[in-house]
Amino acid sequence: MAKPLISVVVPTFSKVKLLADCLASVREQSHRDLECIVVDDGSPHGGEIREVVFAQADPRFFYLRLEANSGPGAARNAGARIAKGDWIIFVDEDDFLAPCCLEKLLGEAVRNGADVVSPWLQKVGGESGLWRPRRPPSRESAPDMYVAGAGVLISRQLWERVGGYDESSEILGREDYEFWVRALRMTDRVFIVEEPLYFYRKCGNELSLSSSTKMREVSVRKAIVRKHKDLYAAFPVHTRHFLAEGYYLQASAHMAAQKWFLGIVYSLLAYCYVPSKKRFKFFLKCVIAGLATMCRFHVYS
Repeated sequence: MAKPLISVVVPTFSKVKLLADCLASVREQSHRDLECIVVDDGSPHGGEIREVVFAQADPRFFYLRLEANSGPGAARNAGARIAKGDWIIFVDEDDFLAPCCLEKLLGEAVRNGADVVSPWLQKVGGESGLWRPRRPPSRESAPDMYVAGAGVLISRQLWERVGGYDESSEILGREDYEFWVRALRMTDRVFIVEEPLYFYRKCGNELSLSSSTKMREVSVRKAIVRKHKDLYAAFPVHTRHFLAEGYYLQASAHMAAQKWFLGIVYSLLAYCYVPSKKRFKFFLKCVIAGLATMCRFHVYS
């Protein structure tokens, strides 16, 4: 096969039934000059994943298996390392592309000399509505993630400069955010195609993964701040909001797991970092829920 222009990397682990739809959407792209690398992240369903890839009956599709489950960042890095395209795009196994997605993203990149092109995302499954990524105001703007984690076309040159995703355990769950903090410090040639060309699915397994990540939100966010301390030091207000949101998300996760004391503590810390009526009401809600639970325990005991 000749060197492709675009490399599509699809990390996969457990959503085999949805993977077939994902790969079909890649196969049916109007832009044909591509390769698709499906990275099996040490899945116990490896045989099924391999069958889905081979069922595409398309020489542009490749199967790569990692022996151990290493997380989405490591799986994406493994696919990107063997990718041959001048452009790379990551597609999650349960998501899918509009037929013209790659054609329109590449067209925007060529017209504008872009390093990064992101579409709007259409939410499907457990949620609905549009996710509208935006162009960052400047290269040294407040540390933020202006584009989505998947469905973004990125030049190979920028990918290599950034160095791929951080595979460390302390960043696990927010490797997308940390990657784009680094990437957007290196380029302001970021463009948005204001059309829903990427379909982003919210489903049960993903929500469970999000809950697991939220149990570690504070430590993960502090690790990101430490890694980019020069940047965050320049934006102290943003940093406090960033950490306050971490405490809020972790409090919510503890409350959902009925860990009332931890929920109360983290909700109080969220309020102390950035006081607001919303966070104070959330703190009171946690306290009332915790007290109500203790009262029921004493009644029945």
